[in-house]
Amino acid sequence: MYFDTRRLFLVSLVSISVAMSTACADPAESEDDQSSQPDVGVDADTGTDAGSTDTAPDVERPAREDFAFVELTAGYQLTCALDASNQAYCWGNSGWGALGDSSVDQSRPSPAAPGYAFTDLATGVSHTCGITTDGQMLCWGNNHYGQMGQSPTAGGWGPTEVLRSQRFVDIASGETHSCAIAEDDSLHCWGGNEKGQLGGSTGSNGWGFVEVDSGHAFQQLALGGLFSCGLDSQGNAYCWGDNSAGSLGDGSTRNSSSPVAVTGGHQFTTLVAGYYHVCGITADSKTYCWGWNGDGQVGHADSVAGAMPTPTEVAGGHQFVTLAAGAQHTCGATADGTTYCWGGNTRGSLAHPDVSFETSTPRKVSEDKRFAWLEAGMFHTCGGGFDGKIYCWGANFYGELGDGRAIDVLEPARVDTEHAFEAVYAGFESTCAKTSAGELYCWGRNDRGQLADGSWKSRSSVGRAAESHTFDSVALASQHSCGLAQSGDVYCWGQNYYGEFGVQTAEDWYDAPVLVHDSGDWTTVVAGEYHHCLLDSSGDVWCAGRNDEGQAGIGQAANQTSLAKVDLDATFGHLSAGPEYSCAVDDSGQPYCWGLNEFGVLGDGTETSRASPTAVDTSVAFEHIVTGDWHSCGLDSDGQAYCWGNNWFGQLGLGTPDGYQRRPVAVVGEHTFASLVAGKRFTCGLTPAGKAYCWGGNFAGQLGLGTQDGSVRPAAVTGGHTFQQLAAGSAHICGLTTDDTLYCWGKGSYGQLGDGERIIAFEPVALQTD
Repeated sequence: MYFDTRRLFLVSLVSISVAMSTACADPAESEDDQSSQPDVGVDADTGTDAGSTDTAPDVERPAREDFAFVELTAGYQLTCALDASNQAYCWGNSGWGALGDSSVDQSRPSPAAPGYAFTDLATGVSHTCGITTDGQMLCWGNNHYGQMGQSPTAGGWGPTEVLRSQRFVDIASGETHSCAIAEDDSLHCWGGNEKGQLGGSTGSNGWGFVEVDSGHAFQQLALGGLFSCGLDSQGNAYCWGDNSAGSLGDGSTRNSSSPVAVTGGHQFTTLVAGYYHVCGITADSKTYCWGWNGDGQVGHADSVAGAMPTPTEVAGGHQFVTLAAGAQHTCGATADGTTYCWGGNTRGSLAHPDVSFETSTPRKVSEDKRFAWLEAGMFHTCGGGFDGKIYCWGANFYGELGDGRAIDVLEPARVDTEHAFEAVYAGFESTCAKTSAGELYCWGRNDRGQLADGSWKSRSSVGRAAESHTFDSVALASQHSCGLAQSGDVYCWGQNYYGEFGVQTAEDWYDAPVLVHDSGDWTTVVAGEYHHCLLDSSGDVWCAGRNDEGQAGIGQAANQTSLAKVDLDATFGHLSAGPEYSCAVDDSGQPYCWGLNEFGVLGDGTETSRASPTAVDTSVAFEHIVTGDWHSCGLDSDGQAYCWGNNWFGQLGLGTPDGYQRRPVAVVGEHTFASLVAGKRFTCGLTPAGKAYCWGGNFAGQLGLGTQDGSVRPAAVTGGHTFQQLAAGSAHICGLTTDDTLYCWGKGSYGQLGDGERIIAFEPVALQTD
């Protein structure tokens, strides 16, 4: 953004939010039909009270430059942003070319106007404008009302220079018009002018250019549907254009084609405009709103629905430092990041589960997310979280939330700036990660189609997998994978030579997902070397695939090419699959295993293979169980880890590397674990504080200790990272940190580390997502 010394009083400015719609009815025509706004009072729905005070921040407030996008603007059904290198990105409705470089809707950030570097952006209903780093003004999108600074035409335009003779420092856009402040403090407006929103006469054609002759040097702009507002150097607010809803704040509902002073004598530091209303923060940290209040968006608890042409203080007594205004809602965040919204909840714009909900009293958006700045579109809102991530919520039909989906979202959803992975999965020599939208990205070995990318080529970089599908969870094995789709269906891909899919197919290998089980009540999918199992919501386990050692658990040892229920009348809550065996924990905490009992891996005190589930010989109640190559581990309710099976490399964590154990034995040390993962000859655990420890064989660096030395007891993974999840392959491991960064380490000969180059990594290496 451009700053000069004349604008330093606006240093507290965090955002100017503009929301527009051609779909809204003119309030002047419908005011008589509006009923009074109900007094919703102070209750659990509003999440606030009139006497509340806002506490000082207990963590450092992130600056704009701390985010993937340093500027963001929300329009009618689209959102645009700038990254730290001044590149523009847009997503949402692509109509009339408003996204700049895409003719199709985008549900995640997409490059806009490539080849240009910008310092500021503004979005309207179907057009976008930006100021380049040399002060040039470019606009793209719909020119029906002259939004491109050209005679009105049909169709969309690419980036087009506006007012070539000027260099600009600030830009704002309304429904069909834009205004910009030039370096010499002159104010220029162009586009539609049917209500005088350009600040002067353009004749009978209803569009044109106006250099606003107000006698005021405006320092900040906020444009609504068919009106405009600005702040002068003293913080005085002036507005012009459509005033049928009282949006000009001058105490009347008369339109004005020249700036009129907002009544009340307030000095504002921040001003934002919705479609028919305006809000501002004063120098004494009070928030006032005026204009149309049909849904409570002005925020006065005792006000009636309709036009409110004079500023009224927002209820609740909150000291907001940033505001955003949409068509029927307003949001504000305090210094500690606590965020409130009020008005109508159309399509979830208030982040309330009831889309018919409305309130004139600010209601808290989230208990666990705090925001440093806010922006609002027509029916969606975006904010920069204190965690450094960008979130949006509300209307998402065109993908304007940027989370990879095209469905409305009723709570803050993270914008997918770098895939936004929320879960990671590791197979024998491949890795996949899932975004918050359920999209799958995979890398590593692919000679049997394990990556589901339509090829048989292994890759060491992140690539989209199963493109037409979204998943709740996936399970990766040696040469096949299965996923539980968001539709409830189960898909598998890769090898089906032994009936791994649980259905008979014409081919033995598939490089794209194959529907294997219709929509069911499935909660978990796991995959062994050549079989897979499913857990349903009733606690029943079903398995299919290779079964020569009884790993399907159906009471007989013969390959199972259709899904069959495991032979035990129990209610299971946790499930895991090893190479040729499977394990599960019932609702009492009793673990069961079945299949090949090499090295006593079934834990029943014998080395006898079982075709039906057999109880693990332990008095410990387990909450969690994992299966490695030929060893198994479990956690009790106190976080104590127990392991059994092969211990030749110290993978049981017993302090010695000798022999094997046929029954669970406690892992040495005083560590308390929240979760475990197991690979071919190693085990790792994650503490409740997110610290990773590993033990066992380390020939490929899979313990993450910085060396190839193994460990017979838990040893801390290097790097000091705080992880939220771990996933283990044969000889590699990946972890997702609490700041959503993905690290991998260990063997990388097939590219399973995802960093594009390493064959082996002895310590965590960040995933390369470019």
